[in-house]
Amino acid sequence: MCFLSHRPDMIIAGRMMPAASNPTPITVVRDRTTFAQQGAAWDALASRFGNPLLSHDWFVSCSEAFGGDLHVVEAWRDGRLVAAAPLVASAAQSSGRLEFLGAAALYEPCTLLYEDEAALHDLCKGLVDLSRPLLLQRIPTAIPVHTALRTAGGGGWWTTQDGGDCPYSALPQTWNDYLGTRSAQRRYDLRRARRRMEARGRAGFRFLTPTESELDALLERAFAIEASGWKGRGGSAIALRPAMRNFLVRYARRACRTGLLRICFLDLDSDPVAVEIAVQAHDRFWVLKIGYDERWAQCSPGLQLLTECVRESIASGCVGQEFLGSGYIVVIPLETIYKSGVQPGWDELFGSNRASWIIIIYNALLIDCHGQGLAHFLVVKRLNGILKAQVEDVEPNPRSQFKRGVG
Repeated sequence: MCFLSHRPDMIIAGRMMPAASNPTPITVVRDRTTFAQQGAAWDALASRFGNPLLSHDWFVSCSEAFGGDLHVVEAWRDGRLVAAAPLVASAAQSSGRLEFLGAAALYEPCTLLYEDEAALHDLCKGLVDLSRPLLLQRIPTAIPVHTALRTAGGGGWWTTQDGGDCPYSALPQTWNDYLGTRSAQRRYDLRRARRRMEARGRAGFRFLTPTESELDALLERAFAIEASGWKGRGGSAIALRPAMRNFLVRYARRACRTGLLRICFLDLDSDPVAVEIAVQAHDRFWVLKIGYDERWAQCSPGLQLLTECVRESIASGCVGQEFLGSGYIVVIPLETIYKSGVQPGWDELFGSNRASWIIIIYNALLIDCHGQGLAHFLVVKRLNGILKAQVEDVEPNPRSQFKRGVG
């Protein structure tokens, strides 16, 4: 059996040959209760990666919310967890394919966990010994998992494509330093948006580290705001997706207990009009979800809240913001549009996966890379991609937690 893919950001393995016995014992945890009890050992291993999306809380929440046949492959040495692959059997594949926990629903970057390269090598050989097809999405190439999997795969069929990196913004030490990196146009746009909102009422921001007793009401309000616009109309809002809602509620409760959860609101006369759900961990602010009430779209509530969250992150000592989502940032200068006399068509400019490119463009605008603004996205939408094929493809910041990797 051979599994090949034309989708980005994945490693696919099929027709794998059995490997020799491993120096480090390999076990496969299939019982959710057993996995739920491994938090201390798991987080001791995951801590070297400095990423909350690799924590035990994250994967246990995925397992509980999305279900599936659990296959957590682990390597233990001297009573210590030294390598782990958080996997689950795909419910959509009759072949018994294994994939990362939560990957099918969340599509966030992930990787194998390991203490050292010897442990990683033993884990990869253990994965091959399972003789199951693997779909491992969004593993950053900076992490040596690619090489270890290929080495362990023997005569199996493999294909790999990069895509585990995420948009990331390095933060300076002061708010004034940050403003100095913004274009004059962007600073003007923010002031104008604030004036528009204040002309309608009193604007205020709340940055909450909620208690467990407060959490449910805050999440309900956040989900309602997100569902009030196009996501609600299109059926993609969290409130309309039971499994996704279940995951976010479960993970938020765990992050609340550990003090990592942040829920931020932009209020107009005490009425929330924008929300951001995030976790603050490892000196970074990790944005999980953002939404706003479209009735106030002319006031750019999402951008205002995002900017104030940057201010709060700097004040709390964060060195960066992780925006997760798509792995590439695309910046389209306006002069490229104005000077274009050629109409190459959408596929020639952006490739065949139109939806992914729309998300990529949206992410770039959302995080304000290089001072680009919403007008750029609207122009692209109106022209339906009719641009000179002079598009700048900007790699994510090399200091991104997923870009750096470990080992």
